[in-house]
Amino acid sequence: MNDRVPEGELQELLTQCVYDGPRQPVQKALRSRLIKRDPDLALTEALKACRIHSDPVAGVIQEVAGIDLEKAHELLQKLPLSRGRAQAFTLLARRWATTDPEAAIHWSETQLHGSVRRHALLEIADTIGGADPARGLELIERAGWEKTRNFYAPVHVNGEEVSTNEGHYHAKAGPLRHALFRGLAITDPQAARDYLERVPRSFRSAFAKVIEAELAPETE
Repeated sequence: MNDRVPEGELQELLTQCVYDGPRQPVQKALRSRLIKRDPDLALTEALKACRIHSDPVAGVIQEVAGIDLEKAHELLQKLPLSRGRAQAFTLLARRWATTDPEAAIHWSETQLHGSVRRHALLEIADTIGGADPARGLELIERAGWEKTRNFYAPVHVNGEEVSTNEGHYHAKAGPLRHALFRGLAITDPQAARDYLERVPRSFRSAFAKVIEAELAPETE
């Protein structure tokens, strides 16, 4: 929606929108205005907003984090326990990693728990792993290899699956591991071989194939 539309007109549009589909873009535009001048009110509006393709609460936290990380963290403390709150924690970790990855890692490992901690570390690994695949793979190890409860999974209501399309927020563990390992195999083959020795047996064959593919010319 056009950023030049006055806030008053957006409020008027909202009164005319009966169904969630038309209401969602108007609500999102209003929240974007509020984030810049009153992030607390933006969060309040997000908690009341319709949710079709993504969680508006997590979106507000992510946008606020791009402006003021401390404020984003303060807002997170106000949220009730929910799937959206869990998502918001991981998005904050990802945003924080773009400016201070070590602080983001320390916060994730000391303040977060369970699947939220795991997903946060995976998001950080995805953020920094392109430039430093060894560091990214280290975080994947620290996150843990085995799956934990996935709060990104589709919700089921009365036996029917309701997809929220939130999976794009989460760096999928399997593809991320392989992408980072491939990067390490290219930049530091010996480090990749050493890392392979630490990979759990149930995952090792897939990693070994990456080594074979990337280092085949070297062994001919």
